[in-house]
Amino acid sequence: LWTVVDNDIAFFVDSFDEIVRTTGGEERVVERYLLDHEYGFGGQVDLVYTYPDGTTAVCDLKTSSSNRDKNKLQSAAYANAVENDDSIPIDTIDRTEVWRIHPDSGTYTIHSHENATPLHSTNYWYESMDESWEKFQSLCNKFHDEIDVDAVTEPAE
Repeated sequence: LWTVVDNDIAFFVDSFDEIVRTTGGEERVVERYLLDHEYGFGGQVDLVYTYPDGTTAVCDLKTSSSNRDKNKLQSAAYANAVENDDSIPIDTIDRTEVWRIHPDSGTYTIHSHENATPLHSTNYWYESMDESWEKFQSLCNKFHDEIDVDAVTEPAE
């Protein structure tokens, strides 16, 4: 079992390094916790990455076999949170991406709504970052309509 785990980790690290080398970009933020009080969510953004052309992406790192709709929504939420976080020196996120590195199949792909580099795929990503954000906002609003979040108390320490 340890051999399998070690091999999977090595594949992930090697693939990640190859993506960075091939795209030539720069890691700007790595594993940063974000809170959005307006929409009532928090989470940890995996990576904010700036490409050589100056565009910046919020990247969600996954080891799954495919890209899922929830990944697109999560990335859009994080993009909005990064843009609104005054402690992060980034004004604009240009796109959201899912960096899918799949050790079982020995493949990796950057999924996004646009083909930014030869490593990018738009397969099954039909909506823009703004459309994903609007869908996320709608889900938040629906949740807030169904749950009285103001009545939720914080757990005692």
